[in-house]
Amino acid sequence: MDQSNVRSNAAWLTMAILIAVALLAGPPLASASGDALLAMAPSQSTCSYTVRVGNTLFSIAARYHTTVYYLTQLNGLNNPNRIYAGMALRVPCSGVSHPPAR
Repeated sequence: MDQSNVRSNAAWLTMAILIAVALLAGPPLASASGDALLAMAPSQSTCSYTVRVGNTLFSIAARYHTTVYYLTQLNGLNNPNRIYAGMALRVPCSGVSHPPAR
C-alpha cells in the first residue's frame, strides 16, 4: 500500500469515528425534561395546537417551522408517534402564519 492510500484510509477512518461519536452523543443540549433545549429560545412564545385526525408530529412540526424533536421536548412526549385527535400540544407561535383549517 502506498503513502497516498494510507492517508486516504486514515482520513476516512477519522471521519467515520467523528460521525460515530456525534451520533452516540445524541442531540445537543438534550435533558430529561427538555429544560436546556427550551432555555435556548426564551424569546419564542408558545401557543396551543389541537391535533386533528390525520396529523403527525412531523406534519405539525413542518407547519410551525420547527422539528419533531423540539415539539417532543416542549410537550414532554415520550413517544412522538403517540399523539391523538383532540390532544392539545404546545407549539412555537412567533411569526407563524397558519393555513386555513379544512
